[in-house]
Amino acid sequence: MTRFDWTLAIKMNILTLKVVGLWPKNDEVYKFDLYTVYALICVIVFVDGSILFQIAHLVFAHSDLEAITGPMFIVMTEVLGSIKTLYFIKNIKIIKQLMRALTDDLFQPRTAEQINLVSPALNIWRKTYVTYFVLVSTTAFLWSIYPLLDKSFLKYQLPFPARYPYDAKTVPLYEISYLHQVIGLFLVAVGGLNVDTLMAALLVYTGAQSDILCDNLRTLKDSSATKSEYNVMLIRCIEHHKKIIRYEVDTK
Repeated sequence: MTRFDWTLAIKMNILTLKVVGLWPKNDEVYKFDLYTVYALICVIVFVDGSILFQIAHLVFAHSDLEAITGPMFIVMTEVLGSIKTLYFIKNIKIIKQLMRALTDDLFQPRTAEQINLVSPALNIWRKTYVTYFVLVSTTAFLWSIYPLLDKSFLKYQLPFPARYPYDAKTVPLYEISYLHQVIGLFLVAVGGLNVDTLMAALLVYTGAQSDILCDNLRTLKDSSATKSEYNVMLIRCIEHHKKIIRYEVDTK
């Protein structure tokens, strides 16, 4: 039987993580190379840099409650997304190990029936991912173009109030600042979404492995195998169960 590719369901998820600098190629972790430099630029320059300038606005406008009430929600959302991203980077080695564990022979479906057994959960995850991706991308896009919609860009209004160490109401500094905020917004929004959905996918895989194990145990119970064959299959089920437990613990 052809090997089942568990990563096929999350292919778009992994690709997006690569684009935002959160997924080193293959089974590698971050090391001194161009991709790590790219990741540092994405996280430090665009995400953290954009948040820093927005926080600076809140600090200088702290006496004006109306001026900080709206931006505070956006800043806190971006800060939480940035923290989530940093923890993901910190634990990328464990996450890559979890992905490699999916290639273990014990995690492979043994029959077409078992593939059909796990397919509904994977399909639900795909639909959930697409739904959240559309919602998050649309929200980030509308935030990005809001100054264009209400024509506040004519007054050099940025998507989010921020205080830069230069006059951001002059050309081309306004356009650079605008682009900086938009890129930072999309990186933190799309990055956070894909981190969350990847964790959800790993939990779906845990459930799918439990379904496969249950099916193997039912097959074992109903089989007419010899005692030695029965023992071999039972040991395989026990090893599979142990690997599922370890996988679940690592996922948490």
